[in-house]
This record gives sequence, structure tokens and C-alpha cells, in this order.
Amino acid sequence: MSNSTNELTTFEFIQVGSQLVQERDCPAIMLWGPTGVGKSEIVRQTVESVSDPSAQWNPRNRVPDTGGLEVINNWGLVDLRVSLLEPNDLLGLPDLNGPIVRWVVPSQLPVIGQEDRFPERGLLFLDELTHAQPAMQSACFSLVLDRRCGPHRLLPGWSIIAASNCAAENAQTPGRLVGLGDRINHRAIGGRFRRTGGRVGVGVERRAH
Repeated sequence: MSNSTNELTTFEFIQVGSQLVQERDCPAIMLWGPTGVGKSEIVRQTVESVSDPSAQWNPRNRVPDTGGLEVINNWGLVDLRVSLLEPNDLLGLPDLNGPIVRWVVPSQLPVIGQEDRFPERGLLFLDELTHAQPAMQSACFSLVLDRRCGPHRLLPGWSIIAASNCAAENAQTPGRLVGLGDRINHRAIGGRFRRTGGRVGVGVERRAH
């Protein structure tokens, strides 16, 4: 993490994250936090806070629902543990039928051309990013920075949050991720505020409620 990373409580991140993901031109957010802080639940609560409880999204044209999509009112959430995935899980597999080879879009990826299968607004969560294999990290960086992976472009109403354990816990933190600077909105989660050494510091909060 860079020194400019803002440390937030879990509750503050939900407030800040809710504002950011509603902006269609918001850069991807890189969420750093200790093990057990509940990063996945924090992201889910962020989506819940921006969704409309009076609206409910349903797939159009009776298309099959994707197993990786969680619908929260009128928003969608796709939660990917990228440390368990390979690049083809984002790029898809080649379709060899016809004179031109094309890549078939993975079912869990909310990209252009899949509007019937995903809500207009949503959040793609790339968890455990720094634990992924180098090739998978490169595929994720393409999504994070350019909102695309190969020929697949992320739906315009969708935002991205990536997450990793903090470097203090010996997480695998590549320098190229930290060095991206302003191209990623780095945010660190601490916990409840407490006094340490005569000043207000941030303590670790192990649950996000």
C-alpha cells in the first residue's frame, strides 16, 4: 500500500464506497484489510446500500441466470475469488467454428453483449487479487485499468472493487499494483477508532456489522 492510502473503518468504507460506485466513471477501488475483517461482506453491504429496495431485477427474455451473479434488489454483485481462477475464466474459451476464431464470454462476467443476463448497475468484486498467479493478475489488471479482458468489455453501469489482505500480514503485495497510483483508488480498512500513544488511531475490527 502507498502512504497516501486512506484508512477507514468498515462503516466508513461502506459510506465512501457507496458514493464512488454510483459514479459511472469511478476508477476501480483497491480494498486492503486484515484477515477476518469481512471484506466480502463489506462489499455486499456497499451494494445493498446503493440498491433500490423497491425495485427487483429479473433476467430478460428468459435467458438462463448465471450462477456467479447475486441480485440485490436492482443491482448485481459478482464475487470472484481470483486466486482460485485461471485467465481463461475471464477470457473464455476459443470457438473454432467458422473462419474466424472468437472467444466465448464466460457466464459469470458482466460484459457488453450480456445485457439480458445482468442488471444495468452492479459491482464486480475481485477478491484475493495479490494471491492470484501472475498470468491471472495480468488478466485482472486489464479489467481494473481498462475495463476489458481480451475482446470482452465490462458493462458501462458496472464498477470494480479488488481486495487483498494488508501487507503487514505478509500478503503477496506486488510492487506493480501499488505503483499504479492514481489509476486505482486505494483504500485501507482498519476498524473502530481508539487511542494509541496519545493520539487517535485505527484499531482492527474483526467483524463488519
